[in-house]
Amino acid sequence: MPKPDAAAETRDPAVAARETFLALEDDYLDLQGDDTDGAASMRSRLRAKLRRATHVETCGPDCILVEMEIPAAVDGTIFKINNREYQPGLHQLYACEARQLAYMIDKNRRNDAARMRERGRNFNAGEIRARAIRSET
Repeated sequence: MPKPDAAAETRDPAVAARETFLALEDDYLDLQGDDTDGAASMRSRLRAKLRRATHVETCGPDCILVEMEIPAAVDGTIFKINNREYQPGLHQLYACEARQLAYMIDKNRRNDAARMRERGRNFNAGEIRARAIRSET
């Protein structure tokens, strides 16, 4: 029986879990084009394992908790990732979720800016805030 090398014995369990998750994900993707019954049952087993994966397995051990100020969406909707809603305000969340939310916020603002340009209006954030203050008084 071969002896495991010293590097494998001292490896961080979180890194090993992440590598196992990526291997399962690769196996699942490899079976996507196969329509046989065996492949379908294997895909369903792999899908179940991937759904049960922890945060460390899906995002890796380097994903840390960060604080993020989430603004209100321009159209008044609430930002969502999967079934979790992020109301405007300060939130403590993982860095991977913060990156996704930052992308969603940027996309929301760009879409609104494009909509305003289509209507021939060019507002910047200062003008919008000034109008909001005037309407509050």
